Amino acid sequence: MKRAIVTSLLCAALYAGPGAASPEFRMTYPNGVPRAEISGDWRHSHYTVWRASAASGPFARVSDSDVLCVGPCFADDFGAVGGRTYSYRFDLVLPDGGFVSFGPYAATVSAELARPISARVSPNPGRGPARVTLFVAGQPGSTLGAEVAMFDLQGRRARTLFHGALAAGRTLVDWDGRDDAGAELRAGIYLLRVASWDGRTSVTRVVRSR
Repeated sequence: MKRAIVTSLLCAALYAGPGAASPEFRMTYPNGVPRAEISGDWRHSHYTVWRASAASGPFARVSDSDVLCVGPCFADDFGAVGGRTYSYRFDLVLPDGGFVSFGPYAATVSAELARPISARVSPNPGRGPARVTLFVAGQPGSTLGAEVAMFDLQGRRARTLFHGALAAGRTLVDWDGRDDAGAELRAGIYLLRVASWDGRTSVTRVVRSR
């Protein structure tokens, strides 16, 4: 039995290659969502990503269980809080059935880059109709109550663009470039504010040209 275990671990190491003992860990923030990832090509492996508040655990699963890898192994950590330090572990079942575990890796989530809610306007600067892209971090299928409105620099509301439940992920809102009264917004600087009903906010500078 002991010999079988040793053989299995040896096969895993041989398959993974010389860099397998310590692949590089990186934290990126696509659309403001913290993403834990290890370097290397692990295609055809199945993996699970775990997170803990300390290297000693206890660990909770971040990814779906038994994910099929098509290249690098990663997990979007929707529950990570900016400014906190976590430990991440990657458990892989290799194509030949061998098992390998990497980590724990300590990572501090950037409070600046991890944005639970964000918005942008395109074109910006611009005039006339524009498209507003909203993003809400969260588990797929979840929603967040929010209001999206444009204000001038004196804090006066110019246009309410959205009020209701925003789905997690990306939402596109077409804006005709007009205020609530139907008049085209004058040239100048405005602030697009997204305010969620749980107290989160995001403010984006918007320039309207002549």
